[in-house]
Amino acid sequence: MGNRADDYDVAVIGAGWAGIGVSRGLQLAGLHHVVYERSRVCETWRTQRWASFHMNTPNVLTVMPGDSYGGDEPEGYMTRDDFVRMVEDYARRYQLPIRENTTVTRVSPAGDGFEIISSAGRAVSYAASFTGAYRQAGVYVGRILKGADPAELPIQRPTTFKLVINAKTAKELGLELPPSNMLLANEVIE
Repeated sequence: MGNRADDYDVAVIGAGWAGIGVSRGLQLAGLHHVVYERSRVCETWRTQRWASFHMNTPNVLTVMPGDSYGGDEPEGYMTRDDFVRMVEDYARRYQLPIRENTTVTRVSPAGDGFEIISSAGRAVSYAASFTGAYRQAGVYVGRILKGADPAELPIQRPTTFKLVINAKTAKELGLELPPSNMLLANEVIE
């Protein structure tokens, strides 16, 4: 999306089996993303399942996306702790961008994207402009109408972005924003 390290194409909230699996898919698609987790990877599996819990699907089917079972008991049933280790290993193996111990407190529309406020902060949203996207779509339609093969057209990313600064949230978080950033903003929320 933007050029800053904390601007993402996608944010995933929750680092359980599904969140981690989605993160890997986003990584394979080349999308800059983050996974927010209020505690640790698979926290609810650690704390909301009894110690003797076993999966109800055989090990051969209890795998992460793209993985296959390589153990000695394909017809066995994974324990809670084995399941947590499997998910943690997957996240570590692919170096997925997980922010543990980061609670998301608010998600709200900002410009053409979303602003996510978490315990780690965030007061700025840098999102693609729908106007620019509509213009790009019009160019694509024009090419197709002139005989271009849609499958051969290149994928284009947005070219126009909006900088929205939420000064009120920044103040609540104790952040001091440089005046130069305020001058660059397309919109300042007071």
